[in-house]
Amino acid sequence: MTNKENHDVFDKYFNAVVVVAENEDEAKKIHPYPYVFFKNDKWVCRPFSDEDEYEILNNSVWPLYEDAIDVKLIGIASSDQKKGVVLSSYNVS
Repeated sequence: MTNKENHDVFDKYFNAVVVVAENEDEAKKIHPYPYVFFKNDKWVCRPFSDEDEYEILNNSVWPLYEDAIDVKLIGIASSDQKKGVVLSSYNVS
């Protein structure tokens, strides 16, 4: 997946997030950060427990909207591969 927003800045995931997903729509809804997920058409974060969940209104590290994410098929995962992030690149200042 590719973040189409501001790849040249620091503290963002960019241009190198590899995920295992059933299809393009599902791939766009996988966030590189393991505690963030797509629920009810918005990104939410659950950093500590099932009860502590909040909507992400300003996501400085990954696009908030699906149209800002490009997905390319680069291969077919084996049947035993778990869905989710395989690799991500984070540009740290």
